[in-house]
Amino acid sequence: MNTAASTAARAARRCTLRRPLHLPLRSFASAEARAPSPDAVVAPPRTYSENEFPDRNEPPVITQSHANPVAGAAKSMPPPKYTISPSRCIGPERPAHIPPNVPLDSLEVPDTKITTLPNGVRVGSMENFSQVSTVGVLLDFGSRHELDDYTVPGTNTTISTAGVNHLMELLAFQSTKNHSGTEIRNIMEHLGGAHFATSSREQMMYCVDVLRPNVNAAFDILGETIKCPLIEGMEVEEMKQVIQFQNMDMMHQMLMGEGLQMAGYGPIDGKVQQLGRPHFCTDEALPKLTAQSVHAFREQHLLHQPQGIVVSGSGIEHDALVELAQAHFGHIPAQEAAANDGRTIPSIYTGGEYRLQRPPNPNPAKPEYTHVAIAFEVGGWHSSDLVPACVLQTLLGGGSSFSAGGPGKGMYSRLYREVLNRYHWAESAEAFSSFHSESGLWGISGSCPPGKSRELTRALADHFLKLENEPVTDEELGRARNMLKCNVLTQLESRLVLFEDIGRQILTYGQREDARTMCAKIDAVTKEDIQKVVQKAMEKPPTLATVGIDIKNVPRVDEVKQWMGQAMADEIAPPQAGSEPVVVDAPENDADAAAPAKKAKGKKPREQKEQVPIEELYDLSQPIKKIERPSKEKHEEELAAIDAAIEDLRAQRKTLQSKIDSAFGKDKNKNSPLGKERDVLNKLKNRKGLMIEQKRQIRTRLEIIKADADRLIGQQKNARSGMKFTNLADINQEINRLQRKQETVSMSLADEKKLIKEIEALQASRRTAEEISTKQGSLDDIKQDRKVIQADLTAKDKEIDAIQKEIDAQSKVVKDLYDKQSSERGQVDDLFKQRDALKADMDAQYKLKSEVHLAFREKTNDWYQCQRAIKAQRQLQYEEEKKKREEEKKAWLKKKEEEELAKTPYEEEMALCDYLADYLTKTYLTDAAEEAEKKAKAAEEKAKADVVAVKDDPFAGFAAMSKKKDDDEDNYFSKGKKGKGGGKKGNKSKKASKSATFSVSLDLFEQFGMISLSPPTSLEGVSASVEELKAKKKWYSEQPRGSVPTARDIRKANEAKSKGGSNGKAKGGGGKASGKKGNNFDISNDSEFAPLGAGAASSGASGWGKVE
Repeated sequence: MNTAASTAARAARRCTLRRPLHLPLRSFASAEARAPSPDAVVAPPRTYSENEFPDRNEPPVITQSHANPVAGAAKSMPPPKYTISPSRCIGPERPAHIPPNVPLDSLEVPDTKITTLPNGVRVGSMENFSQVSTVGVLLDFGSRHELDDYTVPGTNTTISTAGVNHLMELLAFQSTKNHSGTEIRNIMEHLGGAHFATSSREQMMYCVDVLRPNVNAAFDILGETIKCPLIEGMEVEEMKQVIQFQNMDMMHQMLMGEGLQMAGYGPIDGKVQQLGRPHFCTDEALPKLTAQSVHAFREQHLLHQPQGIVVSGSGIEHDALVELAQAHFGHIPAQEAAANDGRTIPSIYTGGEYRLQRPPNPNPAKPEYTHVAIAFEVGGWHSSDLVPACVLQTLLGGGSSFSAGGPGKGMYSRLYREVLNRYHWAESAEAFSSFHSESGLWGISGSCPPGKSRELTRALADHFLKLENEPVTDEELGRARNMLKCNVLTQLESRLVLFEDIGRQILTYGQREDARTMCAKIDAVTKEDIQKVVQKAMEKPPTLATVGIDIKNVPRVDEVKQWMGQAMADEIAPPQAGSEPVVVDAPENDADAAAPAKKAKGKKPREQKEQVPIEELYDLSQPIKKIERPSKEKHEEELAAIDAAIEDLRAQRKTLQSKIDSAFGKDKNKNSPLGKERDVLNKLKNRKGLMIEQKRQIRTRLEIIKADADRLIGQQKNARSGMKFTNLADINQEINRLQRKQETVSMSLADEKKLIKEIEALQASRRTAEEISTKQGSLDDIKQDRKVIQADLTAKDKEIDAIQKEIDAQSKVVKDLYDKQSSERGQVDDLFKQRDALKADMDAQYKLKSEVHLAFREKTNDWYQCQRAIKAQRQLQYEEEKKKREEEKKAWLKKKEEEELAKTPYEEEMALCDYLADYLTKTYLTDAAEEAEKKAKAAEEKAKADVVAVKDDPFAGFAAMSKKKDDDEDNYFSKGKKGKGGGKKGNKSKKASKSATFSVSLDLFEQFGMISLSPPTSLEGVSASVEELKAKKKWYSEQPRGSVPTARDIRKANEAKSKGGSNGKAKGGGGKASGKKGNNFDISNDSEFAPLGAGAASSGASGWGKVE
């Protein structure tokens, strides 16, 4: 059976089974009447063209190739083959109901479009043609803009806005001027959408995610939430209770992140920096939060700042989003650019420590861990180090110790391989980063049992040192870049992420970079970029944060500095411009200051990066005036004096404040009459608030019941609109009548089908009527419940009115007491003036302290730059002197070369030949006989003079004889007889004595070796050597320059060989020079002797030189 026919058959079977099967009872006669006659003409089945489809649910026309009307015979027949009519197949042409394709050339790549409204509001969007649209508003303010003391403009009221962003996030999509919170939720559910709001340290975001046709209605709700929220006191109190519960159940990781921010950007001169403020509302700031705080913050940062509003969207046409933004936010009046000045104050990284010990978890089954994080400063959103820092974070990776693994989980990241897989006690280890406009934090966090917290901290610190000193591998870098690109592209597939990315980039940069540009920047990151980011970050002190039930084993930040070699870094390096120098222990004496490397555990101080070239600051060609180093002791004394003055002023202010508090004590004391009445008033207001909440709940119940009633009524109307009979009895009667007609009346097949359809329609109406009857009972119950709820609502309104009367009366009582005591407040005006004067003095002292800091920093920088200039000048002078000496040496060598070229070739060698020939002639040929004769006469005369006449000499007749080499005695005497062979022995001895008188010096061996000749070894060979020298001179005179080595070349070669041979012996002797002890002669050592001939002379080795 072919596949196409089989597929068509199965499709037809499924379509047939989906149709209801009706088998009404009929008589045999009517069946016979309806049976077609054999002679009847059967109409062909209806067929459709390739582009035509039936408008009703019917199976395709199927022809059976082997049809058998006999059922019994069908079992023995082969399986039937089904074919589908070619006219029903979908051809290459487009079906009529499908719109034509858009030409490929007219398609546009989705791109981000940005429009700026006349008042400064920016609109950005990207159309991705999805069925769901995501739109929202991002605002240019966050928790860094909150203030502990804020004076409301136009009044003398001072309020606190600390924690307002956290509160506004919870108050989003609550009551507005046109809708209650419940109505907003019901509307969004009806529109098929969701809404949420989030806040950060620098931005806040409101968002709605809704079906595309309902964008306009959802944007109306979004606009109301931002522009005109009610922010009632009751809602504020409810959300404050939510914040309390959130703080009680806040995760340790979030607390550690808050601690890193507060410690990394710590207070300077007692003032909290913007990035060092907590993002979440603390328990201390919660009582000061009121509805007035929210309104004042919105008035300052939102209602008059259209330049800080960005409307973003994904899955929506840009023109439509621009129209919505213009309708809802185009009315905000534009402000000048100077209106934003002063809101954002740059924060300075200081480094520090944050430690928080939490109570144990009440659930004993949940394990407790100690969380530790170490962080350093990196660049912010506008820094060139942003992308390398992101690649570095991906390279480190990490996560929890439990992971299912798989591609993309980062199981091959460095922290997984070297921390989680190496230490079984490590619960988590993960790299993190947080960026802001002017700065950012990058670091590593981890968790472990409390007993292993010190080991975990050391492991994290070692990873920073490894990154600083060792470049990452190519494999790690390639994997990190690919993973980061994968994460970016995957996240941008989400419409929510796309919407947020568009808005935040426009709010931060004024434009948006596409994915292609992001990937190109990621691919451009090198190993050097990553190492540079790490080294630059570790030039500044670290920030340590730890949270847990037991943190005593976590080391202090000073110990972490010592691990990283930063104990003396701030003392060695100059302070960074624009930042406060970190205070470290100063050296006690000059010796300690002269050896900073020893105190830094042998680590070389890090050089400052990106310094100004010293040539731009000093003229190195002129003498540099020395600058004395500023005294740190004097600087600290000045600061101590200023701090003492500040403390004195603070004490005076505290005294004045106590006087002011005592003057207002009657109002603030709860035991005073005014305090008691206010307490009563507050209790009444709380009761009213509780009643209002109860009323709201009752109203919610009423709205739900009303919605159910409307739904049931609508269903009844829809059901009855299609019914011919609404009464159940009438429907049953009509069904019975039609069934009797079907059974008794003969009719055509078409009429019978029509009758059956009428019966089916009536049966469906009967079921609908039964449902309507049931719903009517439910509707009656709903009406009864609605009356009861309405009565409860009326009763609650009466209770609220009654309590409001009591509140009004109590308010009058409080107002009377307040007016009575207001006359007593005039005496504190002077105290207020004195307090303001003290505050001005303290501000002046703080300003003076900052100026002293700045002056000391500038002097230190000047001294440091002077030291750099002196060092650079010395280096320059050294290089100039070295260059001058090299030039002089080159000139001298050139002169010597010219002198050598001016000489006759081999002049020195020919002169040496003349000298040696003359020396041999004068020494051995001319004066040898005369000298020998003179010496003989002198010896004979001396012998005669030494002879002493001895009478009766016992040795008369004896003569001295030389001993043989084989004799044991040195000398002996024998009778002077001429025996047999005696004369011969005497002649041989005399001849040997004569030969032994010839000797040459070591210098002669070396000089003969210079001209590649051998010195004479006997007196008879002197004449031959002289002739050989003369021939050698003639031979040198015939040689061209450079054809043979000169005596100087041979001497240098011999010296080099001699030097190399002595070094080799010294190395091979196992610590003994040439195998000798001191300078003692060793006859067993062949190096003590030099072989005779040219080989000995050419080798250059020293020898004894006497020939026997």
